[in-house]
Amino acid sequence: MLLDTIMLGEINYEEEEVITFAQGIPGFEKLQRYLVIKSSEEDPVAYLQSIDESRMHFVITNPFYIHAEYEFHIDTADQIELEIKSQSDVEVWSILTTHEHIQETTINLLAPIIINKNSKQAKQIILHSTEYRTKHRLLDLMVAASQNEGE
Repeated sequence: MLLDTIMLGEINYEEEEVITFAQGIPGFEKLQRYLVIKSSEEDPVAYLQSIDESRMHFVITNPFYIHAEYEFHIDTADQIELEIKSQSDVEVWSILTTHEHIQETTINLLAPIIINKNSKQAKQIILHSTEYRTKHRLLDLMVAASQNEGE
């Protein structure tokens, strides 16, 4: 199948690659079908490209690459909804908000995107009782990580 996108041009994809957000992403509830598009397996940044609206995409990243101490719990209801049977079923992404000035780019650690790699079901979950926010400056987290490595 072909999808003509603004950012990435024409994309050829197979139906089995489609990720489904049964409830959509908060604020984008009507857009339920997406593709995760990576330039390479090693690249920590990818695009979450809507199939329902080809002009819509999110820039996403592996939050553990940015913040190694990142941790949270997926509650039982979400595990059942996403058909998660083990941790190996799960792929975790966070949405980046990019800015003209790269140093202002932020990452949303409060609401990770959880994808069941097997069933292709996905959900953006909202964490509760946490210090995480929707906007952590990427640069600050990367500087903190490099300082922790040096200690």
